[in-house]
Amino acid sequence: MNRRQYLTAGSICALSSVAGCLSLFESDVQLTSVLASNLSNEERTIEVRVLDDGEELQSNELRLDPVELGGGRGRQPSTEKLDCGWDSEPKPYTVEARLDDEWESLDVASEADSDCVFVRIYVEPPGPVLHLRVFPCDDIETGDEEFVCEFTEID
Repeated sequence: MNRRQYLTAGSICALSSVAGCLSLFESDVQLTSVLASNLSNEERTIEVRVLDDGEELQSNELRLDPVELGGGRGRQPSTEKLDCGWDSEPKPYTVEARLDDEWESLDVASEADSDCVFVRIYVEPPGPVLHLRVFPCDDIETGDEEFVCEFTEID
């Protein structure tokens, strides 16, 4: 065997020895809520869906009122919670949203810094543009029960 064959054989052995370890990098998260907020001055309707490994678990259309100019409170966005059509089990969730034809997609587990998260979808001007972001459950405050799924316990 020449040197090139040894290197090829060694590479194949090294790759096959770590192939089973790649599954360790896949992670699941508990999804406690999906919220949509409109930061634009016009009413917006968005479609939102939650998927588990490509299978649709929840799909809704949310109507979001325009941002309100609150007396002394600044701009107050209209916020709606997606119905919780998934369970409390950690899974490899994906959240997708769209204003028009093109879906914006968020792989929740890959963006999460903790195993318990919620997702916020922002409709921002100009454009408007959709932004999807993941936040840890630690950011949920007491009194926010209306914005989380029934199975969520707030400390």
